Amino acid sequence: MILYIISVPIGIIFAFYPGDIYPEIHDRLTFSYYLFILSSIFIFSLAMYFNQSHENYYATLGIVILLIALFHIFLVRNAFLQKITVYSLILWCLIQSVKLKKIND
Repeated sequence: MILYIISVPIGIIFAFYPGDIYPEIHDRLTFSYYLFILSSIFIFSLAMYFNQSHENYYATLGIVILLIALFHIFLVRNAFLQKITVYSLILWCLIQSVKLKKIND
């Protein structure tokens, strides 16, 4: 959870450093953001996988999104895959929020 909380301000900060004007700062902040958020998704997915009260669907979805993001970061760096990565991270957050809301109700 703390890794996810650390990633939020980094995500806000790199929005102030566009890649065409500050490419080095933008790349480092973006990589840091992905490192923290993907680490938290990985740890959270492992915790859900080993916890019998959660369905494995949520853990598998987290691992799939993790693999998509890693593919984007290390192998293919284009705008289309960047959009897929960002929207899949948003989708993962929404699905987890809905699941937590169902548990708390």
